[in-house]
Amino acid sequence: MLSARRVLLTGIPLFIAAVAISLITHRQAHRFGEAAFCNDPSPAVLPVISLMNLESPAGTCGMSALAGQSWTFGLAILSFALLLRYPRNLFLMSMAFINATARLPEAVTVFLQYLIHSRTVLHVDESVSLTLIGLTDPTIPTVIMCFYSLLLLFFSIIVVHDVKAVRYKWTIALGLFAAMGFIETGVMWILRPVLAA
Repeated sequence: MLSARRVLLTGIPLFIAAVAISLITHRQAHRFGEAAFCNDPSPAVLPVISLMNLESPAGTCGMSALAGQSWTFGLAILSFALLLRYPRNLFLMSMAFINATARLPEAVTVFLQYLIHSRTVLHVDESVSLTLIGLTDPTIPTVIMCFYSLLLLFFSIIVVHDVKAVRYKWTIALGLFAAMGFIETGVMWILRPVLAA
C-alpha cells in the first residue's frame, strides 16, 4: 500500500499531468481526424475540446469525433495494460482512470436519449460518430450506445478494482469522477497558451 502522504504529494500532481496529457492528445486526435478525413483546410483553429464536456465543436465531422473517442479509449487500454505491469505507478493509475471514465457521462446520456426519445439532441463525440452509420432507424444506434456504455462502465470498474496500492480507492475514484469537470476546467485554463497554439 502506498502511504497517504505519497498519494497526496505525488499523486495529485501526476493526476493533473495525466488530465493535461489526455486533453491535449484528445484534441490532437480531433485535429488529425479533421485534417485526414473531413477535408478541413484549417484544422489548427479547432476550439478546445473537453474530455467530459457535454458539447463538442459544432463543425466536428463523424470521423473526427470517432478519432477523438477512439484515441481516448485506446489510451485507457494502453495505460491499464502498463498499470498491470507496474501496479504502484500513480501516473499510470491516473491515465487509466481518466481515460476509462472520460467518455462515460456522454455515452450514458446519448444512450438514454436514444432509449427514451429515439434520438439525441447532444452534439458530442458519441452522437456525431453515430452519423457515420447513416441510418434513420434508431434501433441500431441504441444498441451500439448500450453496448458502448456498458463497456465503458465495466472497464472503469475494472480499472479501479485493479488498483491495489491505494487505500480508499473507491471513495477517491468517486470523488475524482464527480469533480472531473472542475479539474478539467482548471487544467484547460492553465493550458490556454498551449491549446491556443
